[in-house]
Amino acid sequence: MTTKYLCASIMVAFFCWGSASELVANSDTSPYVELFSDDFESDLSQWNFPSPNLHGVLGAHMSVTQTESFEGSGSATFDTMVRGGSAFTDRIAVNPGQTYRLQVAHKGLVEIQRAGYVGFNLFSSNDDASYIHEKWLMGPKATNDFQTVGAMKPDQTFDMAAFAPANNLIWETTDWRLYETSYTIPAGDANYLSIKMEGTPDIFFDNVRLELIPEPSAALLALLAMSGLLVRRRR
Repeated sequence: MTTKYLCASIMVAFFCWGSASELVANSDTSPYVELFSDDFESDLSQWNFPSPNLHGVLGAHMSVTQTESFEGSGSATFDTMVRGGSAFTDRIAVNPGQTYRLQVAHKGLVEIQRAGYVGFNLFSSNDDASYIHEKWLMGPKATNDFQTVGAMKPDQTFDMAAFAPANNLIWETTDWRLYETSYTIPAGDANYLSIKMEGTPDIFFDNVRLELIPEPSAALLALLAMSGLLVRRRR
């Protein structure tokens, strides 16, 4: 009898798991939610520049070129590399504890310290004075993350200090390739981010995407929990 109940419970569990998989496939929240995209086909209207970066160095050294592209006809490149970021998007609202996927197409130098990097600036509110720290996500080599030291100074800049290795996703080829990585917003005060990029004139970026990775729905979690309990009860 016990064996019969166990087999029946396993069948129910597989049924529930199949139903859960179908729910994921058909759920309105299953696709990633796009928050930002730029293919650099025309201008740089989505990038907040000219703008000083958080090290107090003026940015505005990025431009659109028609000589290179991952898709379409244009891409972004740089006139001069500026430490700490050469171009920034406006701040984008995010939620602590949620995970976001960043996709970037890259072409250029690899294994060169001063080459192309992509990352985030994190803010507690929608203003420069609430800046918390920077998070580098992609680059030619591993670097460090930096955080602010003290309050914003009268010249509207911060002192910065390294606080953790960044563990960058490293560029693997000098040809065009689409890279992606994910980042979970830490619990605390980070409620906004700004995408930032920097590079030299022989670095190109295209197809920048930022997407929210949705969390499983409450119904899906309940279904999975129920299937696990059914199997456990019949053991």
